[in-house]
Amino acid sequence: MKSNRNCFVLVADGFIENSVRQTAEFFLTTGVNLTFLSLYRSPAINQLAANYGKNSVPGLLLGDMLQQEPPDGLLIAGGTMCGQHLMIDPRVYQLIEQLALLGQPVGLLYPVYVPLVEALGRVSGNLPLLFQEKRHPEVFLNHFVREMMEATTAYPQQVSSFIL
Repeated sequence: MKSNRNCFVLVADGFIENSVRQTAEFFLTTGVNLTFLSLYRSPAINQLAANYGKNSVPGLLLGDMLQQEPPDGLLIAGGTMCGQHLMIDPRVYQLIEQLALLGQPVGLLYPVYVPLVEALGRVSGNLPLLFQEKRHPEVFLNHFVREMMEATTAYPQQVSSFIL
């Protein structure tokens, strides 16, 4: 059953495939619409969207966010190389700032890239970043979805477009 809730998974080359795969499989059972968001086109990212097409839409480029409503939640893929790619793109910080203003949850999948976490913490304001580090994936993802549902209820989304 499809939901009107949307969660984006932000990925870049070098993401930890196992963690993202577990996340995609979990979301197949929730009914929450899952979209893979990336900085640029990549065969690995396109394959993710193809593998989990039941409950996900084709991959979306971060630059295409101008035409999209902001997601109800954002998960950031883990991995050193992935984190390095994400850390140098200013659009990532703009996305986090927008979600912080809306009160939407942002989670980081295992293993987090610590310098990225520190940089995101500076732009997220009072928005707590959720970490998968010490939790079993299902426990973390259940908590994340619950936070996403509560945030969407508490802070109804604006009708305006997402601005990057």
